[in-house]
Amino acid sequence: MKKFAIIGGSFNPVTKAHVEIGQIASKELPGWQILYIPAPDHFLTSWKSMEKKEILSGKKRLLLLEKAVKPHGFLCEDSEVFGKTSARTYDTMQYLRDRYGQETELVYVCGTDKLSELSTWYNPEGIFTLSKILVIPRDGDEPEKMIEEIPFLSERRDRILVSHEPRIYPDFSATKVRDSLKSGDGKWREFVPDEIVSDLEKISASEQDTSIV
Repeated sequence: MKKFAIIGGSFNPVTKAHVEIGQIASKELPGWQILYIPAPDHFLTSWKSMEKKEILSGKKRLLLLEKAVKPHGFLCEDSEVFGKTSARTYDTMQYLRDRYGQETELVYVCGTDKLSELSTWYNPEGIFTLSKILVIPRDGDEPEKMIEEIPFLSERRDRILVSHEPRIYPDFSATKVRDSLKSGDGKWREFVPDEIVSDLEKISASEQDTSIV
């Protein structure tokens, strides 16, 4: 029986914070496979309202992500990037069940920001039926309080796990990486895993590639 801890996101590009989330999830869920699922390009342009020039292609984001997480024994799934699912979380979970078996166990890993909006997502009841939720908060966040104050969450408290593992890179965002690449200050190198530094340097230097810079 497969057991996947799902980490979804844009990963535009992957940062040390993204890898750290996988490491924490691995500690919280011993024996579970950590599975990263990057979102498709249209999610970034529509849902996140990003300009196309700010977006690395799905294929590039996937390749960078694979390089960053492979040394830790984590996997990546290309179903959303290549349109095998609608990219809605519930549909992606159903896809994983169909692919690996209906007995497959799932845990959706998210931050406090996503936890607060889960009730507005497509088929949120279905998400909780198919999976549990592991919340990895930033310093200062109070997920337990949030769960108590939001009825949708408090009614499903037994399906929500909260991590209290300390974080080292909670503020290492992809936005900071993109801003640093644009400015040319070189600070982005401290925000991303060493495995992808040379790849991003090539992307940044390429006159034919307008992604991110």
